Amino acid sequence: MRSTEAVPWHSGSMSRSPRRTAGIEDVARQAGVSPTTVSHALNGKGRVSEETRLRVAEAAKALGYRGSAIARRLASGARGGVLALQVAARDSPTVVSDVEFFTILMMATATAALSHGYWLTLAPVSATEDIWNSLPADGVILVDPLIDDPLVRAFEDRDVPVVTVGRSSLEVNGGGWVDNDHIAGTRAILEHLRDQGADSIALIIGPERNSYTLDARNAYQDWASARGAETRIYVAGSGLSEYAGYEATVKMFAEGWRPDAIYATVDRLALGSLRAIKDQGLSVPEDILLAGLSDSESARSSRPPLTVLALHPDQVGQGAAEMLIALVEGRKTSPRHRLIPAQVVARRSTERT
Repeated sequence: MRSTEAVPWHSGSMSRSPRRTAGIEDVARQAGVSPTTVSHALNGKGRVSEETRLRVAEAAKALGYRGSAIARRLASGARGGVLALQVAARDSPTVVSDVEFFTILMMATATAALSHGYWLTLAPVSATEDIWNSLPADGVILVDPLIDDPLVRAFEDRDVPVVTVGRSSLEVNGGGWVDNDHIAGTRAILEHLRDQGADSIALIIGPERNSYTLDARNAYQDWASARGAETRIYVAGSGLSEYAGYEATVKMFAEGWRPDAIYATVDRLALGSLRAIKDQGLSVPEDILLAGLSDSESARSSRPPLTVLALHPDQVGQGAAEMLIALVEGRKTSPRHRLIPAQVVARRSTERT
């Protein structure tokens, strides 16, 4: 997340810095209660004594706490009909590793929300507590959360229903998640590479901070162990860029090991690996088979076209929206955890002639 420093303003001989807006944690400290109790006291939910409600209200007034738009609507019994979606990127707020996947997911989410009478708003990656407090959203979809993402717990403290695309260890009570079956998908693409004659397969992954990366690593290790195959895992740089994929593949060759096949868990990593293979004077698929995750125009138009594990982001987005709306409206969601199958799309990059 980005942070900004207050910039002093000047008027004549006077100079002052704007005061930081009080947050829910500030009110909790002032009133001597938890942030969850503050949320319950201000929005009229939960079992909170009248004495505690008054103490919280006085603390909020003294600190100038604005309260969240969500809490104000809940207190009045109104429903705003707005859902928010945020991509939980951390490396750079302006870079998304798979643009096509997220674009399709967002469009599917917006379409499903609209069909149920809700608008979808996209929250910036750098959204601060103040932005979330003023955002009139009934619930949040958090895409690609970190394994221990503090945003998940922050939404729970504010009684905001949340559904994650991907999984977090800090799952919100009563929330849910929609995810691709990356374990079965990884096995499927490894089997595809083996069927094409690959005996030694390398794995290129990003930093192990998201559930899909850990799923791919674990599935790869289990698959190789069951077949007595050697495992070589290369962790690319945090940017998940073509350059990161290029560097990981160069390191692979520098260690004196040339695999029969490479599977990269982001399409841009795979495309960077393709460049590195060519710079080594080798060819895909004649010398090395290459596959990536997930499908994109870049993968389809590369030379050769890239075999991928397709994730069906339209189904993911629709499923996440419908699950969140059920939570917002107080309906039971069954199941609260949903896996979307992934599909191997074979193209020239893994076709042995």
